[in-house]
Amino acid sequence: MSIDHSGRRELYWTPAQFAALRDDEAFWYLLALCRAVNAIKAAQVQAIGSRDSTSPGASRQRIAGFFNLAATLFEALEFSKRLGKHFKSLASFSGVAALHRNKQILTLTSEILEPIRNTVVFHFDLDVMPRSRLTLAPDNFTFARWDYDDVESGIYYDLADLAALHTVLGSPASPEQFFDRIEVFLSGVISAARQFSKAAEDLIQEYVTGVGIEERAESGDP
Repeated sequence: MSIDHSGRRELYWTPAQFAALRDDEAFWYLLALCRAVNAIKAAQVQAIGSRDSTSPGASRQRIAGFFNLAATLFEALEFSKRLGKHFKSLASFSGVAALHRNKQILTLTSEILEPIRNTVVFHFDLDVMPRSRLTLAPDNFTFARWDYDDVESGIYYDLADLAALHTVLGSPASPEQFFDRIEVFLSGVISAARQFSKAAEDLIQEYVTGVGIEERAESGDP
């Protein structure tokens, strides 16, 4: 499969090629892996796309993106444990397997990704507030913020996310230390997400190359 690096391109299967693949369980696993990569990249853009802005809307996007990325990455890593069933013979599978031996990713998974997935994103637990030990504030606790010049973004409820972050990250000695810790963990989650996407896309490319696929300029069809 030769890759043309100019303009917008697409990879596609002919109807006959697709008919040969659609009932193959390995193909179902591949598409699930592709969905995982899509979801990770979408959450990653949300998490880092507004880092230079301090507006209420940008703050909400950044924290929500961090939560979504962490939870999605946890689910993706859990799913990737099952990929050996069909893809163990591929050379690129070693990259996926290496994710589950990476000590930094294993620690991140148990200390950050799983708690966020179980407590903050897919479940809105009532005990977040009592567990958060939320005591750090320079003066008052901001409940919500908004910007009359950015009505589309609406209100951002800071305190709800702050309590959730304290529950997951703990309560350091100062507000400055707390926000430094957020940046450290956000960088760690983004790094792990990039490693996952690289390993997954190497496997995807090897698989589709092996079964045969065509490349052309983007057709514009859905």
